[in-house]
Amino acid sequence: MGTVNRGTRAGVAARPDQRGCIQDLTYRGQDRRAPTSWSSPNGRQLTLAVALLATVSAVAAYVAATASRPDGLNLHALNGVLATAGAALAVMAGFISCLRWRMVGTASSLRIGAALLLLGALITTAVLVPFVGLTPPSRGALVNLSAAMLLTVAALLTVAVVAPPIDARVSARRRALGVVLAVACLFGLACVLPPLGAWGRALHPPLSGGGDIAAHAAVVALWVLLGTISIARGLRRASWLWTWLGLMLFGFASAGVLGALAVTEHDLWSTGSLAVRLLALLFVLNGVAQELKLAFLDQRSRLFDTRLSVEASEVRRRAEHAEREERAHEARSALLGIQAATRTLTSRYDEYATETQVELRDALETEIQLLRALVDADSVHFPSEPFDVSAAVSPVVVCQRAAGRDVRADLAPAVRAVGRPAVLTEIVQALLDNARDHAPDSVVVVHADREGDRAVVRVEDRGPGVDPDQREGIFRRGVSSSTNGSGLGLYVARRLLRDQDGDIHVEPRAGGGASFVVTLPAAPLRLREMSGAELVHHADHAGELGDVDPFDAVVGQQ
Repeated sequence: MGTVNRGTRAGVAARPDQRGCIQDLTYRGQDRRAPTSWSSPNGRQLTLAVALLATVSAVAAYVAATASRPDGLNLHALNGVLATAGAALAVMAGFISCLRWRMVGTASSLRIGAALLLLGALITTAVLVPFVGLTPPSRGALVNLSAAMLLTVAALLTVAVVAPPIDARVSARRRALGVVLAVACLFGLACVLPPLGAWGRALHPPLSGGGDIAAHAAVVALWVLLGTISIARGLRRASWLWTWLGLMLFGFASAGVLGALAVTEHDLWSTGSLAVRLLALLFVLNGVAQELKLAFLDQRSRLFDTRLSVEASEVRRRAEHAEREERAHEARSALLGIQAATRTLTSRYDEYATETQVELRDALETEIQLLRALVDADSVHFPSEPFDVSAAVSPVVVCQRAAGRDVRADLAPAVRAVGRPAVLTEIVQALLDNARDHAPDSVVVVHADREGDRAVVRVEDRGPGVDPDQREGIFRRGVSSSTNGSGLGLYVARRLLRDQDGDIHVEPRAGGGASFVVTLPAAPLRLREMSGAELVHHADHAGELGDVDPFDAVVGQQ
């Protein structure tokens, strides 16, 4: 656990759980809820609660002052039920507050929870004193224990109100040990110093002597002071816990005033005091339950955000894995081309004419550049540019021929496309490898020409062709008709082409076989750089469009 200064708002306390994950038990951040006003829904509930508390207190005082004890009403048993119910509510509220501390990590929730749990034990002790027949020494010890518990509850609530709500060093074990030690020490002092016992007798009407009255008045004043601070903090922070804790303390103060007027242990003043105390404990139970609900909703929202983050990370991981897989597939294809050209250069170099040797060296250099581009992670982000289709396709054809495959090229001169030349080289390489696998004995012809505003490259074979039902399916990831295929080549080809406003599809070849058609946006023609044969070719091609003069059509494309 990291070292955190007590009382800071950015305190962080963490510890590993059984799975080794870090479990954060500290304050999660400042409450962003809007301050409560008396006209808001929460404020209206507070108004009703204050009115209810005042009404119940006034009715209890009026009945106790004017009415006589009804015949047949067993106030002894009724007071026992009210006290027992109050103790149960205090324990429930304390448990919920501690549970909220476990969920949110605010130290004030733990302090208030510990105070409420001890308050439940205190009420139980106060019930035992008048209802259990004890010897005077035992009764005195129980009163001293009540005094120790009351002082400890007051200290816990004072610390909860005064101390900062964030303290990363607070733990349930240390808090429980501190409460036990405080009660034990105060009990010993009460046994040694009789005036401290007055704090215990202040809870057991009727009061006797000035010491009991002074202790009782001090307890009531403390409840009022802490209640005022709690309500002010609760309204400022829009906190159910602090607001309704303050109402509980005001209810305790009202119950203390009624109890001070009791004449006997079981009269209407005592019953009214217990009824008001029960109502006050209902208030704090409502407050801690609402805070637990808000904490649950916040944790559920955090869990939802975490799930979204995990799912997004998983999507990114899969995308990165797919990209690595695709680049590895492309690199393998480039390496095969390099390997074929290298073997040819080393074994039969002297048998080729000088022109063929130059073509092989150029093809090998092109394949190496392609492999270098694949290794470079940023190469896929290079912008598209005009390039010569023949210059991009020829090295692949040369390498295939050098490997002993019957590949023929029919490349129209000066066909220019807009895109990335390395991508076209890679795709033609993949299509030739695909033809080698599915039409090993077939002559493969690579055509390149311009058709309208598109540069078109066709790779055609005389193999079995592609079934009409599979002409789209073969371009999906992982789909391969070969047992050794990865199902990536055609998928990657289409994805890369569509990123450049191009596309690829397969169609049947006239006379049998398959024709894979690659299209890219055509680049404007540059007449000044064309040879005479290239100019005639494009003029003839433009003349096929209709009655347009061929020369005018070529000039219009410039």
